Formats: sequence, structure tokens, C-alpha cells
Amino acid sequence: MRLLLDSHVLWWAIRGLPRLSGKAQARILDDDNDVFYSPVSLYEIAFKASRGRMPTAAMYLPEAVQFSGFLELALTSLHLVHAARLDWDHGDPWDRILLAQAHLEGMDLISADRVFDSQTERRLW
Repeated sequence: MRLLLDSHVLWWAIRGLPRLSGKAQARILDDDNDVFYSPVSLYEIAFKASRGRMPTAAMYLPEAVQFSGFLELALTSLHLVHAARLDWDHGDPWDRILLAQAHLEGMDLISADRVFDSQTERRLW
């Protein structure tokens, strides 16, 4: 199974925070699954940290991700155009891009955010 981590899930997984659901943890730790993150998530987390909305440790997430074993999902122009064209009344650009990446790459999206449920049956939590 190919999994894409939502930004908060990436943060929690790297930090070892117990906020992940048991199902999400099991899927992430299953060696049979390929676990991906989007560079959009790194941008979102660093942006929020630079605005004081996340701990300053978030600024070092790119270095921490290198040691996680997670795979980077390249961001393409197809992802961005798909995100822009989504018929979804949700203005968060980061969520829109993550959803588009999951759609186009045939991935399950691991997220605690139910906002995705109206757009995909492939949200795991």
C-alpha cells in the first residue's frame, strides 16, 4: 500500500507524539507499506513555525525527515493543476494539493482531518 501523510501526521510521526491513531501507527510502521510525505507539508509546517503557530523545532523538520525512512513524493505541475480544479469548497491550499497528490498517485491519505471525507474514501485514521 502507498500512503501519503497529511502535514500534521508527518509532524506527529517524526516527533513520536502519541496523537496518532492506532490504525495510523500500524499502517505507518508496516514494512509492506510505502510511506510518503509531500514537500508541501514541509512548507506548511515551516511556514506556520515562522509565524509562531508551531514550535520553532518545526523549522528543522526537513533534516529530521531525512532519517525517518519516509519517501518524498515529488510535487508536479499535474498535482497543482488538479488541486486548482478540484470541485471542493475548501480554501486551504495545502490540503487541496495533498488531496490532488493522493488522487493522482492512487494513494491512501493518512489524516485526522475529516474535511477530506467529502472528497475521498481513501482517508485513513
